[in-house]
Parts: sequence; C-alpha cells; structure tokens
Amino acid sequence: MNYFDRTNKYRIHQPPSSRVEGFSSLKILFALIVIVIISYKYLFMLGNIVGISMLPTLKPNSIHFFLKTTHIDKRGTIVVFNSEEWLGKRPESGLTKYIKRIVGLPNDVIEITFNGVVTSINGIKQEKPSPANIKRFKLFAPNDKNVFIKANPYSVETDGAKHFIFLAENDLKSYKELPFYEKSVQRIDARKLNATHENGVYRFVVPEDKYFILSDNRVVGIDSRNNGFVPKETLIAKLISSY
Repeated sequence: MNYFDRTNKYRIHQPPSSRVEGFSSLKILFALIVIVIISYKYLFMLGNIVGISMLPTLKPNSIHFFLKTTHIDKRGTIVVFNSEEWLGKRPESGLTKYIKRIVGLPNDVIEITFNGVVTSINGIKQEKPSPANIKRFKLFAPNDKNVFIKANPYSVETDGAKHFIFLAENDLKSYKELPFYEKSVQRIDARKLNATHENGVYRFVVPEDKYFILSDNRVVGIDSRNNGFVPKETLIAKLISSY
C-alpha cells in the first residue's frame, strides 16, 4: 500500500504485512512439527491393541496413547514392555511389545488364588470381585479351540482405582468346590514365582526391580502367573489415554 505524508513531499512504501505474518506462521508450524517429532521419539507413543488378553478394558484394534517411562510406582498401572527377555525368546507372532496391568510392585508380598484373584497385598486383604453389568464373552479354551469358556465380567479395585476383569464361570468358587478337571489346569507356575501354596492360594514376594503383572482377561491371558515376574528394565511406557 502506498501513501503520502501530510506534506505530500515524500512518498513512503509500506511492505505488505501478509508477508511478515506468513513467515511467522511458517516458523511456528516448523517449531510445532519439531516438538511433535521429539515428543513422539522420546516422550510419547501410540499403540494398537492386538489380541484379547486385556479385555474388557482394552478392546482389539483400539488405539491408545502412552507415556514413555520405566518408573512405575502405582499398582493398577497398565504398561507396555518388551517381552523377549520375559519370554526367553522372540514371540512367534513377531510382536515383541506386550501390554498388561501391574498388580505387584518390587518387594510386595502377594497372595493370589489359583484362578488369578488377588486376595492380599502386604497383608492387606483385597476386596472380593463383584459382578459387573457389562458385556459377557465366550472365549476359546487355551488348549482346545473346540471348547468355549464363559467369561464373566467383574469389578475389582487396585490401590483405590476400580477396573474390570474377566473370570471364568467357576473362578470364584473355592478350590475344594471345583470339579477335578478344573483343579488339573495349571494356571500358576509356583516355581517361577518361588511361591508357597495351599488349597489353591499362592503366596510370594516380588523381587527387587521386578513387577508382578496380570491380564485383565484372567481366563486366557499369559502373564506373571505362568511366566514369572517382569524386569523393570523391560518397561517401555504406561497408558495415559484411549481413543
């Protein structure tokens, strides 16, 4: 835009403001892109759920947002960890990142039933799971794809935070009430946990720098019950939001 001063003697040219504003916008956009790239590399990650071990909390193919960290100090936190060291091999699926819920912190004393119900942490009795009014599922038995297990939803509380889990139909019966074929199912490996057990209840101490993790789907999930504790150094991130 051209204009004259009051004396009309000098013609002054004013540069278009849109060029300056446009340049500033590009710098802001570039800075935001750099921040997003750095954040995704060092601070955050997106993850897509594969499988049913965290039902009913995390559904297959759902996308979730995670904060990268190896420091977890709260029970009930859902974490992602590298499974190769934990499994002792690379998973056949090729998926090396597993997602589970931390139930036991280092040095915790845990008591848990044969079917995955935590009854005591550090001598403090835990509330018994209560039936939840959400969708029920029929799941394949782990070792027989022709057999369905009725998975019932229950509400449980971990460190004051409530969440849902799946248990099989007989899972809240006492050990003595179970049919023989249920008793014969190896759901907990006492050797890997260095656990003592009596009448279907296992007691153990979580080692230093390790965590006791469980699947929310206690019916078919692979977790610390049958594969031992998860080393702290294998942790990658914790869940902070879902989409």
